[in-house]
Amino acid sequence: MPSATAMAFNPFVIHCSSTDTIASLECAISGGATITFDCYANDCICDLREWLQVLFDGISFDVDYSQLVKSGTCKTIGITLTALDADGQSVGAVMFNTDVIWGALDIGETFDGIREVTWWSHYPFSVGVYTPTPSSLYVSVNGAPNYALTANSAGIYNVPITNSYGGSRMGAGTLDGLVLDGTFDSTFDLTFRGSAGTTDEQVRIKVASNYYDEGYYLRWVDRRGFACYHLFKSVQKQLKVSAGEFQRNNLYNHNERYGYLNGAGRRLNYTRQETIPVCAPLVSQKQWDTLSDLLTSPVVDLFMGYDENDVPQWSSVVIEAGTYTKTDEDLQDFICNIVKPDLTMQSL
Repeated sequence: MPSATAMAFNPFVIHCSSTDTIASLECAISGGATITFDCYANDCICDLREWLQVLFDGISFDVDYSQLVKSGTCKTIGITLTALDADGQSVGAVMFNTDVIWGALDIGETFDGIREVTWWSHYPFSVGVYTPTPSSLYVSVNGAPNYALTANSAGIYNVPITNSYGGSRMGAGTLDGLVLDGTFDSTFDLTFRGSAGTTDEQVRIKVASNYYDEGYYLRWVDRRGFACYHLFKSVQKQLKVSAGEFQRNNLYNHNERYGYLNGAGRRLNYTRQETIPVCAPLVSQKQWDTLSDLLTSPVVDLFMGYDENDVPQWSSVVIEAGTYTKTDEDLQDFICNIVKPDLTMQSL
């Protein structure tokens, strides 16, 4: 049986065997498809991850920074398994629920362990907190859980952090018990090996009030389905300009007085792409690993400021693909390139 928490891009294996004669296994996913798998020798093993990924089509990654909102990166689904005989008649059935997260862990990585993040005050910020059941979440200030929030159902919640909380050290978690973390391994029938934590705190927040003014503030979704943020220092800016078709203007408005032969002309169009190298200086090994999720996230946004109603504005960008080297130094720079959308230019 799969675990109570699953990643949509990791294996989601169902193993069904019976002493009775079964010819096929029918898997019905709530809000999704119904798939039938053939059995061999009254035994069936199947992987449902591709059908689970379809459930996230049209997912929204927007974050409300004014109130607690459930994230779209986690869905609670029901799965009904029905064993069928050669005539298509039911031999037996079982139903279970599981939380599916829009994420993908590497073998040996732990989900829902304690995370340490940095918030640059005066920038929009939130932390993701996962709860497997309806519960009370909290925001702590200077070690005390001062603010309680209500999560009405299981899932990942975006907890907004604002200057109204105050304090130089903050945290977030659940008030209803210890954190239950899980480590992804290759055991097909126990994808996440769970263990009880020693604290109810899921996120430790370092508040940074002194930082460089000129920088690029990025938001992305990591491989655990959480929204992440970082303020990068600007290194330089690069413009790549590509020329389109050239149209000659031979003998048009020919003027011998000035020696114009008019073999020249104009480019009909240009394209311009802006690449911005950015740097997170002297980060720790753990911070480097956290930032590395930025390199492979399909959802990266650049903060563009606030509108007239103080609502944060974001522009989607991509991170340039390439080879990134992590050294064994305790502190090292993390450097990547932001590629902004092509700028629309005039054309003839």
